[in-house]
Amino acid sequence: MNFENDSNNLTDSQDFFRQVKSSSAYVLSGKLILPIINILVTIYVIRILSVDDYGIYNVLLAVMGYIGLLSSFGIPLILRRFVPEFHQQNDIKSIRKLVFQGSVLRLAMVIFFVLVVLLSSEFLGKVFKVADFSSYFKIFLFAIIFSIEAKLIGAVLTALFLHKYFMITEAVYAVARAAVLFVLLQAGYGLNGLLIAEAIAFFLHLTFFLYFYNQKFRKKRKIPAEEIKKTKLPYKRLAHFGLFSYLSEGGAQILDKSTDYLVISAFLNPHQVGLYAFAGKVMDLATRWMPHSLLFNVIEPAFLTKYAEKKDKRQLDRMFGMLLKTLAFTYFPIVAGIISLGDKIIIHVFDPNYTASMTVLIIMAIFTGFNFFQLPLVLTIGTLEKVQLNFYSKIFSIYNLVLDLILVRPFGIIGIALATSSAVFFKNMFLFIMISRHVKLHIPWNSLLRFFLNAGCMGLFCLMVKKYVNNLFFLIIIIAAGALVYLLVSFLNKGFSESDREVFNKIIGKRIFIF
Repeated sequence: MNFENDSNNLTDSQDFFRQVKSSSAYVLSGKLILPIINILVTIYVIRILSVDDYGIYNVLLAVMGYIGLLSSFGIPLILRRFVPEFHQQNDIKSIRKLVFQGSVLRLAMVIFFVLVVLLSSEFLGKVFKVADFSSYFKIFLFAIIFSIEAKLIGAVLTALFLHKYFMITEAVYAVARAAVLFVLLQAGYGLNGLLIAEAIAFFLHLTFFLYFYNQKFRKKRKIPAEEIKKTKLPYKRLAHFGLFSYLSEGGAQILDKSTDYLVISAFLNPHQVGLYAFAGKVMDLATRWMPHSLLFNVIEPAFLTKYAEKKDKRQLDRMFGMLLKTLAFTYFPIVAGIISLGDKIIIHVFDPNYTASMTVLIIMAIFTGFNFFQLPLVLTIGTLEKVQLNFYSKIFSIYNLVLDLILVRPFGIIGIALATSSAVFFKNMFLFIMISRHVKLHIPWNSLLRFFLNAGCMGLFCLMVKKYVNNLFFLIIIIAAGALVYLLVSFLNKGFSESDREVFNKIIGKRIFIF
């Protein structure tokens, strides 16, 4: 991401860095704190609920995922792709019209599909072996509606670089969810209490997002309704992007863990869903501290905005390479830590009842390490509007589903993990080959090898001292020591170039990035 020679509006290099720095500060301040709340809540839920109830909860989340898919029509990706572009062009009327039409259509479709599932709830309960599925869904349907609409408006805020208000809302949501959930679970409401807490929290999520969108964007740019109605959106361009994005989302959903949950529940039982979902949740919590998780809502609009200035594919290659190195730098040590200390983490942090998930967790960790280049590919494809490639890559969704059905009975959740993880890996390899026909992308192999070796040193250290981990305190000490080993080795065996470090330090505002 060598931005030094660029100029003009969000255009001027200094303004761009200032905006990225400001947005990053707000996002980091929240996302370095909020994950702690979410981790504590997750640990609490896993300890309170039985493995079966935790499995049922994840089946319901999987149903939410499919309702979100069926109701999307590519609208979320359209907003994330075109709002930054319209904003860079100061085309406020198009933004207002696009957001209004998209949110109304999405809400109508969500309500429709929620009603379809509600009418089919008894049948679905039998298919997924979930007793009282209808009762659970009647509570959870409110959470589904509020959650899906909240994600849409939240995406608009980040596309407009209103990250301060996005993070305020995320904080309110996290704290409210934790408080209500704790009260209801402590009162003995069990799974029903968890579902009620989710509905209340998502309602607050949506309410705050709508408030800030109206106060900080809509009302500050007062435009007569008649002018907005007369605004002509590039519907053909939007439809092309939205159609392939929607079809791509369908394939992505089949590749998602939510499909695994439904297959496992239908062919095995909710208990096995609980074990599998636990491994997935551990990986989610571990990778939540990564740059793409902490700063995705800054990275995506920055990526799109920067390319929109000059349409320079060389700039795209530089951004691709730097993001690739950044993700590898953080992915590899996480994978090494989970492989070496995963069983100790399960026992001392979560619940020994989930030790049966260890093999699945290792499989997921290894393939997570293989798939660190997924985000740079997705951003590059979206920036060039080659979303049809995402659609073509979903051939591997069929591979995943077929392999799931073949492996689920003989190999159980281990077979499911291998099927899904390998499908995602092959999909990303396919995308890289296809996008390389449109833009020349360079993979920084030398840097990646250095990061791999540095993480290997950390993993060996953790394995050597693992025998001393007999309680949570010593586990935390060993993890901290392993992180220090990784940083020390990374300082001695640097994987970033001087220009990379200069960009990081310019965004940070101080020369403290030394790797």
